[in-house]
Amino acid sequence: MENLNVFELSRKFYEENKGKYGNYSEALKAGEKYILENAPSQFESTPLDTSDSMRKEGYEIKMSKKDGKWTIDTSSKNYDLKDMARTFRGGVGY
Repeated sequence: MENLNVFELSRKFYEENKGKYGNYSEALKAGEKYILENAPSQFESTPLDTSDSMRKEGYEIKMSKKDGKWTIDTSSKNYDLKDMARTFRGGVGY
């Protein structure tokens, strides 16, 4: 997430919590939690970064959640969906 300003979130956490923690490990853990909890607030202002090889109009997909895991409905036989599913898995598998 190159466009996510983690440095700014870290700085804000530091300013709000200066002197609050007795050791570095506690502060680091709390800082990581703060970043994860506050990162979504930056998504709305983060520009979409679309690869030149992708369609610019976007995709409409159907997803379902079963047993805590999301799956993409590929029943339309649209081969682009398989590539998108691989993207959601971090580029793993086909």
